[in-house]
Order: sequence, then structure tokens, then C-alpha cells
Amino acid sequence: MSGPGVLETAADTAACFERNTSVLLESENAQPSSVYCINAVHVGATGGGTTSDCLITPGPKVLSVNYELIHTDDLPIDANPNAGGGLRIFPDKKTPNETVDRRRIRVKAQYSQMTAGIRIYFRNFDVDDPSADTAPIDANDTPTLKTGNDNNGNVDGTSATRAGVLHVPPSGQPNPYNCQAFSNANASGVSCETDANGVAIVEYTLTMQPGDNFAMVASPDEAYVSSLVHTADGINLKDANNIEIPVTTTTDNACASNDGNKACRSDMLSVWRRIHVEVDRMGNVGAGNNVTGTIAVVGQVNDQNCNLPQIPNPPPPDPPCYNTSTAFQVTTSDGNPLEAARFNDGRIVIGNRSFRIWSNTANIVVLRGVPNQSGRVRIGDVFTLYDDDDYNNNDVLVDGDLNEPLVMLPESFRYLSEQDGFYPDGKPRNILESAYVRPEYTWAQSVANYNQTNLQFETNVEFANAQNIINRNRDSINAERDDFWIAYLLIGYQGATLSDFDGVDPANPNVNEAATQGITGNEFIQATQIPNCDCFNSSVCPAANPAPLVCVHPTTGNPVLPRGGYGSLIFQEVNQDLTQYFATAPIAFRRNIEEISITIPHEIGHQFGLLGDIPRSVFRVMDYSNYVNNIVNDVALHPEHINIIRRRTKSPGE
Repeated sequence: MSGPGVLETAADTAACFERNTSVLLESENAQPSSVYCINAVHVGATGGGTTSDCLITPGPKVLSVNYELIHTDDLPIDANPNAGGGLRIFPDKKTPNETVDRRRIRVKAQYSQMTAGIRIYFRNFDVDDPSADTAPIDANDTPTLKTGNDNNGNVDGTSATRAGVLHVPPSGQPNPYNCQAFSNANASGVSCETDANGVAIVEYTLTMQPGDNFAMVASPDEAYVSSLVHTADGINLKDANNIEIPVTTTTDNACASNDGNKACRSDMLSVWRRIHVEVDRMGNVGAGNNVTGTIAVVGQVNDQNCNLPQIPNPPPPDPPCYNTSTAFQVTTSDGNPLEAARFNDGRIVIGNRSFRIWSNTANIVVLRGVPNQSGRVRIGDVFTLYDDDDYNNNDVLVDGDLNEPLVMLPESFRYLSEQDGFYPDGKPRNILESAYVRPEYTWAQSVANYNQTNLQFETNVEFANAQNIINRNRDSINAERDDFWIAYLLIGYQGATLSDFDGVDPANPNVNEAATQGITGNEFIQATQIPNCDCFNSSVCPAANPAPLVCVHPTTGNPVLPRGGYGSLIFQEVNQDLTQYFATAPIAFRRNIEEISITIPHEIGHQFGLLGDIPRSVFRVMDYSNYVNNIVNDVALHPEHINIIRRRTKSPGE
């Protein structure tokens, strides 16, 4: 066989009936990407059949397309752990005042011939968001068609640069890669020449929005690369003949192994952002959690609703009631009344005698039954009341955490880890991962006077004073940038006096008082805009159908994002109280509610401008649990909240 179109007929010999028969196809002037096919018709005594095969003559081509950092002193381009895989880049600043632009990277195309001067044509694409197919995260998809072109960010303030910008140096400036723009009826891009190693390089600037996705394609054929469009999945690319363009990945390079490809596509590259976290904490608890005074009256009280036999001394732990108990009427040293029920399950020390407390009112302390030695107490004796607060759950003797240092509880940052992925129980190490954001703690730890550990202790932080305390202690105020996000946390003890879960509701003594686990300065633009995009005051998410993509300013009607909170106070003792309360509640109401682990992500969500805060039977991190039976603790963000974070430009609170 000497060329295409020649019919060859084999003789009826034994060789023809071998299981494998070879045919040599020769061409004197094979051109790159020429297609040659062999069609064989088999005829025999017992029947026949046909076989066929084709080959494409290999030609010069792009073997790979890869990304390379220009500034290599920061986090590398690595594997993207989110949906769709591919690669991840952090284009934000490493430090607030650095001048380098980390959005700008290199794209390198390796040509199959080590020849200088070959022009390689690059095109950049905004590929589809693989993490969602519906609004509000990805509103331009349908169940069967993913269109791409859905990035939230841009490079120059216009939608034309959502796919990033390929660079050609201005006239008169150095042009080390000999790049020039090209444009035709189908597309535009940039072409650059190969060096002696067959490598063509173009510089490329990405957007800054978390979750934006990109791909780059390269080819020595301008017309071919200009004809490429998205496939139905919105991520891959195809030519006019519906042939999919092979991809370079870290584990497989289909561009090199595919002989007939005329172009090569890079792996998908996804933008991630960092949220740098400054963490301060108050100093030692001190004696401010105790109350002193003198005994005014010694007596007994009876529980008319208790029909049990007299409980012996010492009483068993937490009996359902006492039919007779010692009671002291007290006068406090500062003259203020006691907070009702604050010292329930606490301790009173009178001289060298110590008694557990059953309950208290504004001026009466009731003991657990009639303990030994309680009858020896006299009017005028000096007392100290100890709250049962135990923020780290380690007290042997009830002392209201007297003089204990206020350290962070081990589980406080469980869901804000710098690590990717999931714990063995299936819950996320980083709840912000779904929004393409990673918390980062090293920067604040390295700056002098940040992450303070002995700030002024406040037993209770009243709501009206919370923002002042945050403003007074936050040091990173001047370091925030659009390309350097910061969150601020102040680890405290308890919130407002009437919401620290120590007493009872003043309006209903049969109900525990409120429990504020944390508080964030809610500097939202206007709360009336939030329901349309945040599900606030709605029992379901999304609150509208279709879900709105952006918040709308209530007066101007313009798209706007909530400003968010300027910083957060975290009340560790309240979180511990709630955790222990539900861990020991009656079986029907017993819950593992993870308040210690969830509170900090919840408050940082407020700093990002997420409102949430509505009870739901199945709740996520920004919701309030209603603690009903069969509750599901879903450690996740609603799509509406992911959308707000991913559209955000400014640092939280800015």
C-alpha cells in the first residue's frame, strides 16, 4: 500500500486467517493532522465482516498549559478542594501594605518543538461555577445547560473583564515574550512567541472575588483557538466539530497523550480569599463574679408543692424539690439587689462554713434543704456568694471562676480551621470553605500588640457598651483593605446581665433568662434591605422564588451589599452554660448543640454582612436553633449567605 485510496486484496492464504493481521500504511508527504483510515472487508467460507480504524498524523502542537506565580513568596497555586476540583489561587495581599499585585500571574504553554519564534495564541475563559446550578449563586444555568460567564468579579470595573485580562506591554515598554493582541470576527486574545525551549508565556490578571473560575486555552492556530466555545457543562471547551479540547491537570496531561489535538486547555483555576483574624481576650476573671454582704435574717422556707419526705443531709444532688430549706435574707455590700436566680446552684460562704444554694431572689438565698451547720449562722455574719459559672467546665469547688485566666476553649475554632476538608463526622473543618474563603491567623500573631491576652475584664458586657469595647481594643482598624480582609474577635465572659443565662426572665420567673453567646456591631446599611437576599425573618431559605442575586437598597433601588459588623465579642461562659444545660436536660430536650464551636463562625458571618438569626427547626450556622425534638445541627451556610460573601469586595465591616 503506497498511499490513500488504494484498494488491496489479499490472497486466500493461511496468513490471511491469522488472528492478528498487520497492514503498513505509508505516505510520502504526510501533513500534520491529516486523517488516514483503513476499512477492511473480510470474506471467508463461514461468513465475513468489516473492520476499520483511523489515525491522525501527529504535528506540532501545544503539549501543556500551566499557571505560574510571578510572586512566589506566598501561598502556592494548589489543588482546589471545592466542587469541580482543578486548582486554587489566593490573589489577595500577603500583608496590608505590600505593593505587589498578586492577581497577576504567568501562563506557560509548552510547544512540541523546541523552536523559538513560533506564535502561540492564548484565549481566557470564565468557566462555569461547578458549586451550584441555581440562583442565587449561579443564576445563568439550567438543569441541562451550564453556560459559564458567571464570575462576580472583574479586573477594571467592567463586565468585559470577568474572565480576567491577558497582557500586552504598552508600546515602548519591554516585551520579553513578544506578545501582541489578536482579534477577529469570532474572538480576541493575545499571542506570544516561543523561546528556544518551545515555551510561550503570557501574563494574566485574575479577578479577586472568591469562587470566580477561569481556564486558558493555547494553540498555534489563531482561527482554531478563536472558534472554541463552552461545552454543555460550561467548563470544558469544544471546536466546531464538537471535539472536546484536552486538558492539562496535575495528574494527567491529555494534551500530550492526544495525538490529534489542535489546542490545549489549562486546568480550571478558582479564586480563594483569606480572612485574617485578630483574636484578643480579656484577662483573669477576678473577684467581680462574686457578691459580698451580711446576713439580715435567718429562717426556713417550705415548698408547698413538694410532698416528698424530709430530705436528709447532705442532700442528694439536684433533687426535684425540698419541702423545708434554710433561707437567709441578705444585705449586699453595694446595696444592690441580687439578680433573681443568678446564684441558683451556686455557693454561699459564711465564715468557715460553705453551703450549696438552691435558689435566690432579690434579697433571699435558699439553701439545698437544711444542711448541717446552717443553724449556726447568725444575723450580721459576713457572706460571699459565688456564682456557679464555670466557663471551662473544670471547677471542683463552685467559685465563679475566681481568678481564672480567660483562655479560649478548645472547640472554639473547630469550624474555622486553616485546613481544608471534613472531620470524620462529616462536618467541615472550615465552614467558609463553601464560600471559597479560608481563615488565617498567622499574620495577626506576628504583629506587635495584636492578639492581646490581658485586656480589661468585664463580668458582663451590656449591649450599649459592646461596640465601645470593640473599638477600644481592636488594633487592626487601619490595616483593612479591599484586598486584605480582616475579622476581629474579642474573647469575653458574659453578655448583658439580663441575657447571660444566669437568672430567670424578669417577665416570667418560670423561664430561664436569655442567653447571648456573642454580639457583633451590626453596621448594616439598612435592615429593611436584608430580607430580600438573606432570608431574615423567613422560616425558609430562599425567602423568595427565584432567589434574589443581590440586596437592593430600600431607597435608591441600587444593588448593594450589607456593610457587616466591625468586630465581635464572644461570651464563653454563656456558651458553656448552654452546652451543659442541654447536655443534662430531661431526655426529651437533651441536645448536643455545639454552641462553643458554632458561635465564632456565626459572629464572623455577621461581620461579613450576614443577618440570619431566625429560629428554624433545621438550622444552619447563621440561624437560631429552636431546640425542638429531632433537631438537625447542619454546620453549613445557606446559599443566600454564600452568595453575599462571594459578592463582597470590602473587608468585613467596611
